[in-house]
Amino acid sequence: MRLRSRLTLLIAVAALVPLLFTAFAATRIADSYNLSQSKELYSKRADALALYTLTWFDSHLKGLSMAARLFDVDSLSPEEQEGLLHFAYRQFNSVNVALVVDIQGQVVSGPVRATQLSEIKGGLLDGHEIVSEERLQAFLNRVVLFGNANDSAQTAVGAPYSPPGADHKVVPISIRGLGGSGQVVAVELSLATLGPQFEIQGSGGVAAVLVGQDGVLVGQGSALVNPETTALFSEGLAGHLEYELPDETVVLAAFASVANYPWRVVVAVPRSIATAAGREIQARVWFMYLLAIILAGALGILGARQIERPVVRLKKAAFQVAEGELGLRVEPEGVSEVADLAKAFNFMSRRLAQDKKEIAEKNAEIQAFNEELQARVEERTRDLEESQRRLVESSRMAAVAQMGAGLAHELNNPIAGILGLAQVAQMKGGAEPAALASIEEQAQRCRTIIATLSRFTTGERGRKARTDLAELCAQVVELSAGPFSDAGVRLENKVSGPVWAHLDGPFLGQALAQLLKSLRAELEPTGVLRLELLADPESIRLIVSLHGELRPQGDDWLATGMGFWVARYAVQEHGGRFEESQAPNRLVQLILPKENA
Repeated sequence: MRLRSRLTLLIAVAALVPLLFTAFAATRIADSYNLSQSKELYSKRADALALYTLTWFDSHLKGLSMAARLFDVDSLSPEEQEGLLHFAYRQFNSVNVALVVDIQGQVVSGPVRATQLSEIKGGLLDGHEIVSEERLQAFLNRVVLFGNANDSAQTAVGAPYSPPGADHKVVPISIRGLGGSGQVVAVELSLATLGPQFEIQGSGGVAAVLVGQDGVLVGQGSALVNPETTALFSEGLAGHLEYELPDETVVLAAFASVANYPWRVVVAVPRSIATAAGREIQARVWFMYLLAIILAGALGILGARQIERPVVRLKKAAFQVAEGELGLRVEPEGVSEVADLAKAFNFMSRRLAQDKKEIAEKNAEIQAFNEELQARVEERTRDLEESQRRLVESSRMAAVAQMGAGLAHELNNPIAGILGLAQVAQMKGGAEPAALASIEEQAQRCRTIIATLSRFTTGERGRKARTDLAELCAQVVELSAGPFSDAGVRLENKVSGPVWAHLDGPFLGQALAQLLKSLRAELEPTGVLRLELLADPESIRLIVSLHGELRPQGDDWLATGMGFWVARYAVQEHGGRFEESQAPNRLVQLILPKENA
């Protein structure tokens, strides 16, 4: 193997083998962390949906119970019972049938229902469903009765079922009146209104469903959660598991129980989707490793060539001397050791020309000199490596110590220096006064921002002063323009002034900047975020509206939720309120009371 190839191989091995182990470990860690985060995310979704389902069902059950238990159903006249049923029917859009039955299940009053589309379309009953005779009979067959007047139960919830002509589940509910008799108010409660919330959480290849003992109750689980797989979630109150479908798709599922009911919320997603981010990290790591291979190979070839070329020249010169061309001289080049070797060769060649008899002796001296030179090179290399290692360790320790000294102090020092130099230059008149004034203004602005951030972190607030809201908005827009431009989102400032208010300007400005950053995360590129200011006799409204396509899943809590919390907190500190709306466009309002003006 030639010298160049050997050096290239050694350089590549020394550089790439540690990097290979690092890349392998990084990909494994990234994959494990991504899977763990995915499990935690879907577990939180399942918990949230379970709480939402429990709250929704309990609120309906409580509302119906309060309406039914205000009266003794037995003592009411038929007209009063009919009025009670109409009240329960109109109170909730999810109630499609309401009637009174006796202990034998015979209808005493009612039923209250819609039998034609004209009864519910565009009126007060809009949102209810049409109930046919067949559907009414199916409901009567499933009404839960209390047995006798001494039964202590006040409410009873039947098993969910699919009524004829509907593609969703309903639940029969029986409620005993105030007198505690066998007559009960029975209603059919539709679970259809739970569907949109499950659809929102089940987008992007994720299945979010509510399952009972006999299968899926709410949501479209497709092949991920079907009657064959619902039995897997019967054990335990909450958790997550993995299972494989017949088509060899591995599914990652999280589930949570709905308290007080035999139902579970299941959030399932193919493992390939849940671990997509981890695979992307792996692809990038291996791409960087491939790039490192190419770079190491190129550097190895270049470095080997720089060493090989002068060595080859010395080799050719040695052959020429061996052929009798004594006194031949080679120009020293390359690294210092190789240049020293060229000088030694020149010395050798010159002495050979002076005295052929001393060739053998001089050859021995050269050999000894070469060995000594090699030993010195190795010793010096070891010293340099040790010095470099100590220098790296010292640099790391110094960096940690400097970071611990406080970032705020380090930022204040250069800003104070810039401010001082600008003021000195202004006094001496050594540059454009406008430029120096701008430098001083921006330095003062940086100092103000750092002080504001420090006050917000420690819980301190500045004093309220009369402030032009239009100027404050302009400053915030100017500071936020760079990140918006990088994200491809246009920030429009439609605020005209002046509009004066008595407030803590730096604190409110920081909160507004956080809010703009959070809303930017909701917009796709080419979107527009518009800032407007409206004043009425009672309040001042700072309106932020989003125009364009919104991201399907928003951003994480640190990017959006935190900004909304800061803005809401800042407005409350000023005695105002924070409002949001979704239609027709995303809209956020910061409303300050007129008394602050």
